[in-house]
Amino acid sequence: MKLTKKFLSGLLCMIMVISLAACGGSDNSGTANNSQTEGAAAGQTAEGSDTNQAAAVYAEELEPMEISIAIWGIQDAFDNANAETDTIFNDLCEKFNITIKPVGVTWNDWQEKNKVWAASGSLPDVFCDANSSGNLGLYITWAEQGVIKAIPSDLSAYPNLEQVFGWEAVKPLAINGTYYLVPRGNVYVSDSASSQGVSSMGRSIIYRKDWAEAAGYTEAPTTFDALVEMTKAMMEQHPGAVGIAVNNPDYMQAFATDIYPEIGSYSAWTFDEEQWKPTFASEKTTAYIERLQKLYKDGILDPDFIIQKDGDGIGKFHSGNACVMLSNNIDPQVFMNANQDVENIEDAIGFVLPFLAADGNYYVSAPGGYWSETYISAQVDDAKTERILMLLDYMYSYEYTSLVQNGIEGVDWEKTDKGNVSLLTDMTLEDKYPVTQTIGWLSSWQGGFSADKVTNAIPVIAAYEKLYNEIDAIEKEMSLTGKPLATSFYIELMDNQEKIDVSGLTADFTAALNNIIISNEDPVTAWETMIKDFNAKGLNEAIESVTQQALDEGIVQ
Repeated sequence: MKLTKKFLSGLLCMIMVISLAACGGSDNSGTANNSQTEGAAAGQTAEGSDTNQAAAVYAEELEPMEISIAIWGIQDAFDNANAETDTIFNDLCEKFNITIKPVGVTWNDWQEKNKVWAASGSLPDVFCDANSSGNLGLYITWAEQGVIKAIPSDLSAYPNLEQVFGWEAVKPLAINGTYYLVPRGNVYVSDSASSQGVSSMGRSIIYRKDWAEAAGYTEAPTTFDALVEMTKAMMEQHPGAVGIAVNNPDYMQAFATDIYPEIGSYSAWTFDEEQWKPTFASEKTTAYIERLQKLYKDGILDPDFIIQKDGDGIGKFHSGNACVMLSNNIDPQVFMNANQDVENIEDAIGFVLPFLAADGNYYVSAPGGYWSETYISAQVDDAKTERILMLLDYMYSYEYTSLVQNGIEGVDWEKTDKGNVSLLTDMTLEDKYPVTQTIGWLSSWQGGFSADKVTNAIPVIAAYEKLYNEIDAIEKEMSLTGKPLATSFYIELMDNQEKIDVSGLTADFTAALNNIIISNEDPVTAWETMIKDFNAKGLNEAIESVTQQALDEGIVQ
């Protein structure tokens, strides 16, 4: 086995966490109504967007086919009361003459379920995982053992996918010249996707601005210590609320931007003390551990962070039971319904910008243009593989992206002299199209879509989106002047057996970190003990091997 090797100059690794909306169909199967999706004619374009070049392919006569799909929240989506009337989803099924069989996974069990299904030969036809960013060895093993389907080398029939596989950051994922995955792009199709600007909103620090102001803090904190001080003050006035709720433990990486920003990706490799090593193998990690452990010991970090399920943290913030939350976003309607004393959401919600490092710099990394992957089970025959690739290609198109992001033109939104305005005054797209708002992210995250962005008709959502976008724009501006991290996307995807053998240590570090935080162990001693254990599992050999290979291949910091 040999991964394609190409030096990716300037590409640095960042795993971007994107929020998914939950979506559905009540009879547990996709339906194909006779409705036609308005405003979604094949070939529709917009300035700066791609064209659905494969319209002729989709117009061909296709035999009926059932496709089983596992994606986060799909079963809840199909169980939703509005699933059967999800016009966009029904039209999608009609377009490809398919019936979708949902296979339920959540953010709490997706990776374990995939491993069990792979081992038992019972994978769904299509499923999502994140092996390129966290477990490259598993991806290679699955490919070599015939668990996942090879992607055809000729993708001319799927122009959007062909463009995605042309991204520089995707090329190292080829195994002996063949791909066994479809990267789930952070953007809809774009030639420059592999060099998109970074937004740190995926690691947001959100706080109760109204509570902070009542405690005497009228400006968002700009340092970690100032955030802690403000949180303590809010906790004194709201003794029933936790200080810092965590939607997922990985979001605590937001607290590293000023002391060790590279640890923002546990799976990344960084150039440290003249060696390439996993970020957690650097002694700089101890400052990060010390910070988190102190938050826990001081009673500021939610004591339940290690045992709660994904989503529990945001639930505490929504219900007014948390002063600060580490997450990527909130649901403004849920928040307002639970906090009846709040008149305007923009007065109640504040965002903390990433902390500057001690040297005064804001450190950023350039993403590879994607996070996570879509796989096709090797048990799928060629005919179904072709249909799945048609589907994934279409889902990368401008036409479908617009439908997922905005709904149907003339039905859900319209163009006016004040811009594109939503016509949905009493429901959201998630309410109206529950299945689409889950399955719509099967191929791509569709971020960066702005050509025809629609202003929400529900005032509280529009107000929150405006606030969120303003902060996001500031962070993007910061990324333009920020300094690059000492991490390398190419090193992370390097074909090196010793490195592949220790890829599972990323998960081991996450577990060890959480246990150290809640323990009484000295963080430095605990980290040293952890590294000794990792070295016994091959970490040091992997570091030496990767460093030597990088030197041999002329890869520099």
